Amino acid sequence: HLSTSDEVREAAAAEARAGRGGRNQVLMSLVQNGMQEKALRKLFYDETGITDPEAKKKAFYRARDWATGQGLIEVAEGVVIDLRRQK
Repeated sequence: HLSTSDEVREAAAAEARAGRGGRNQVLMSLVQNGMQEKALRKLFYDETGITDPEAKKKAFYRARDWATGQGLIEVAEGVVIDLRRQK
């Protein structure tokens, strides 16, 4: 069981190194500071290759909610702010 956010980040990094980064890592690999959320969403859809419209929408918002919850990004007025470099 992972109890701290540092443990969760370390586990996610280990999974990514093993080639199992998942959709959260896909999202984070696409984030560029100052980009429009709409552009990030389109890139995410293209990268994941999910064809079902509802499934790809849910996948994006789950990954976005995870990233904002972890304090990695913030979305303000449709603009993505990358907070990773500010820590």
